[in-house]
Amino acid sequence: MDFSKIDKNFKINALTETNIKWINANDNPIELRGGFYDQKEGIYRRVPKEIADQVSPGVAELSKHTSGIRVRFSTNSPYVAIKAYEFYGGMYHHMTLCTQLGFSFLVNEISKKPFFTERTDIEKSVDNIFKIEKINYIDSDKEYNDIEIHFPLYNSVYKLEIGVKDGSIIFPYQKPYSFDKPLLFYGSSITQGGCSSKPDNQYSAIVAKKLNVDFINLGFSGSCLAEEEMSNYIKEFDPLIFIYDYDHNAPSLEHLQKTHYNLFENFRSKHKKTPVIFISKPDFMQFDTTDNEKRRDLIYNNYLKAKNGGDNNVYFINGEDFFDKEYWDNCTVDGCHPNDLGFYLMAKKIIETINKILKIN
Repeated sequence: MDFSKIDKNFKINALTETNIKWINANDNPIELRGGFYDQKEGIYRRVPKEIADQVSPGVAELSKHTSGIRVRFSTNSPYVAIKAYEFYGGMYHHMTLCTQLGFSFLVNEISKKPFFTERTDIEKSVDNIFKIEKINYIDSDKEYNDIEIHFPLYNSVYKLEIGVKDGSIIFPYQKPYSFDKPLLFYGSSITQGGCSSKPDNQYSAIVAKKLNVDFINLGFSGSCLAEEEMSNYIKEFDPLIFIYDYDHNAPSLEHLQKTHYNLFENFRSKHKKTPVIFISKPDFMQFDTTDNEKRRDLIYNNYLKAKNGGDNNVYFINGEDFFDKEYWDNCTVDGCHPNDLGFYLMAKKIIETINKILKIN
């Protein structure tokens, strides 16, 4: 049954316009944020191949997943279309098609209907590469509108073209960020965005949007182990704030003990004053709570160690406090990965801490 025949709100906007001007998403004046396009490989990336390959097979693969990558521009076009070429390697059972393969669509910072991927698109895959062509109408009284498109969280994108009405204008995004530097996130599948319902509902995107700041997402499912190569890569960034929460991926308490403070010290060796936020796992009530307590206490003690050593730019967020105690079991899709409610609650707590750091009322 095609439910869009019963309820028009389920209908996906097919690309029927013919007077479209197509522009490669890598070309000016479109801004690419949160990653880069590797011309040699012909793919969008979050970590350069030569570095990712040294870290681990997991990071080598997941560095090609486009979580946190966005394009931004302004236009007077009445609609925006996309033509994207993606990889298809199967679906995750607890994740939406939109999260894994779709693109979020924001108009003047308001999230609108995403560019959904359809199963019919996937069925036309050739050598595991498929194309989606979709259109969304802007529906705004403004002459010019700021557009932001968030890439899929759990997939690779080979090419993206932006379509606007022929004769319309594309120029740089009108509203500047409130800060010159981005937020930098490092962590597990939860940081990568599993399992929000759409790309801009992951907690890092919510935080960045609320604060009007750029962000970089270095979340890698099951593959954040604070390796030396990754630690050295992280310290080459110059972020507004560094936020890390890879607790979930540490295979043991001993591994967390060995790597957690070392990652902080390595970052601090180059960034003496940059605020750093330590976060413990959010799904505290699941699994072995005794082990979770030990992990949380270890991270908290590392925070105290830094503070007692005279570092006044380090902060701690207790993951146990993220989810509403009354509804904690409604905050994940599988007991581990947050749903939209879980991500919203995580973002809310993190924003409170960042507001204190930046002295925002």
